[in-house]
Amino acid sequence: MSNENTAAPLRDPVGAADRARRAKDALQQYGALPYRLTDAGLEVLLVTSLGRGRWIIPKGWPNEGEGFAAAAREAFEEAGVEGRAAPEPIGAYEYSKFRSGRARVVCRVDVHPILVTSELEHWPEAEVRRRRWFTAEAAAAAVKEKPLASLLRAAPAVLTGPDQTGARLGAADDTS
Repeated sequence: MSNENTAAPLRDPVGAADRARRAKDALQQYGALPYRLTDAGLEVLLVTSLGRGRWIIPKGWPNEGEGFAAAAREAFEEAGVEGRAAPEPIGAYEYSKFRSGRARVVCRVDVHPILVTSELEHWPEAEVRRRRWFTAEAAAAAVKEKPLASLLRAAPAVLTGPDQTGARLGAADDTS
């Protein structure tokens, strides 16, 4: 007789307790999801990472007291776009990063959508990054982080209001 039915259930490796502990220990970053609405639908802007040239969203560390405005600053510095940043994130994801001395840290990125109003020809990191507009589905396929890919796949439903203007965002005028 097999004892398959008496085996202990497998522990979820990323269960609620693990997520709560990791979130508490994670370093906070703010990410931007620059987007535009075209005749073809929603498009999102990705940039390449500095190290490996992977497709990512603009993200980074906040200055003291900066909060969600860091997302708009990162969009300007890394992607050369300006626009209205939503004060509420549309989601968050975690990733591991190696810092100086090869110490591994977990970063939590709150992702704030930015409805792009201008795309600059010259911007601070233009010499070290590429930028490209993608459909949400193509962007999801291009990024490495699975939770970010899920967030990108959900973006069209979250970012387009009934009149297709992005009005559901409750966006602020803060673009700094």
